[in-house]
Amino acid sequence: MENLTQVLNLNKYEYAFLKELIKGEVLTATEISKLTEIPRSRVYDVGEKLEARGFVKCHDKKVIETTKTTYLNKKRNIKKILPKSFELASLESIKESIKKSIEVQMNEKMKALDVLYS
Repeated sequence: MENLTQVLNLNKYEYAFLKELIKGEVLTATEISKLTEIPRSRVYDVGEKLEARGFVKCHDKKVIETTKTTYLNKKRNIKKILPKSFELASLESIKESIKKSIEVQMNEKMKALDVLYS
């Protein structure tokens, strides 16, 4: 596990999340939380981070309205869009996302070298 998490740059929640989705099911946030011991409130942000990296697909997003108290004790209504369920992206899609990420990192390093040597 340690090597895989390092290679894919995953934290323990992301690894646990993906490990459950690899079984091939579409799971809700509640189900993922129960299966992985990831706090339910964190399942959404972990899933969205994995979606941004191309590892997960989020389905059936819903709008949640909450009230937040600011540091000045002012109440503010907030709308959050949360996915109802998650699914593992295809292997090809994940590979493509990793490839793009590596290309971006390589280009940034090459530009830094160009600046250093100019």
